Amino acid sequence: TLQPKQLYSITISGLRDCAGNLIQDGHSQKKFALPELAEAGDVVLNEVLFNPRPGGVDFVEILNVSDKYINLKNWSLANFENGEIRNAKIMSTNDVLLSPASFLAITPNGAVLKDHYPLAMETNFLIATIPSLNDDAGSVTLVSDSGLNLDYLIYEDDFHTSLLKDKEGVSLERISAHESALKKNNWKSAASAAGFATPGYINSNSKPEGSFTGDEIQVDPEIFSVDRPGQDFARIRYKFDQSGWVANVKIADQQGRVIKELANNETLGIDGFFRWDGDREDGTQARMGYYFVWVELFQLDGQVRTYRKRVVIAR
Repeated sequence: TLQPKQLYSITISGLRDCAGNLIQDGHSQKKFALPELAEAGDVVLNEVLFNPRPGGVDFVEILNVSDKYINLKNWSLANFENGEIRNAKIMSTNDVLLSPASFLAITPNGAVLKDHYPLAMETNFLIATIPSLNDDAGSVTLVSDSGLNLDYLIYEDDFHTSLLKDKEGVSLERISAHESALKKNNWKSAASAAGFATPGYINSNSKPEGSFTGDEIQVDPEIFSVDRPGQDFARIRYKFDQSGWVANVKIADQQGRVIKELANNETLGIDGFFRWDGDREDGTQARMGYYFVWVELFQLDGQVRTYRKRVVIAR
């Protein structure tokens, strides 16, 4: 009996056509699996290019974060405006099996996308019409064949790194697939070393989740370099035993002068993170050296907690 969450293959050998030609190895095997129904959180938006270079094309990349094999037949990409799904575009009317931990970049023109991003994985392209993505602000949502809104993003141009000089042709990459797509700090401009976009493969800003050592506030990594793709920012991660904390988070230099405010009276959930790109409040790059993250937490019942964590910009 075939089981879900299992990839199978069928192979034919010794088969000849009427002229006596033996079946070629590259055409003698097919793989298949039993698809399962997707639930919210199984497949997420992972990367979006909404402002391509002249002559370029948009793309939306999705990622299967579940252990299921999922059929994308009759799934759609759409805009999400005023709480409603609009301009839905079906990605495929044929069976498209998305394996666990697999990426798929949906774009109207795969040849143009590959030409602009030579490192792109063409085998993970799906050629399809996608909804309009405005250059300054817009939205995109992933909709299952049953009409379930699986994940959506409402973006603005300022989601990009403030130090970026030219935003054309630069995609927004999701940092954590397990954090909400609606959090601005969970999206970052693709690294220049990766060609400013990573369609069809792992994001240049992707970071392993890791584990907490017991502290409620952790800086990951403690030392980072703005010159190293994928390691050019620090996450200030938090994890609590109760929700409802309100946070003020600031970056200060060795003299105690605040150079960047990351949160001002922001209500937190059980876990999540803030992000520092090594920049100052005015958008300029902070100098190499030691800094500290100052975190103040308080509850409405009067509880107050403060943390001071070291962070270092290296070169």
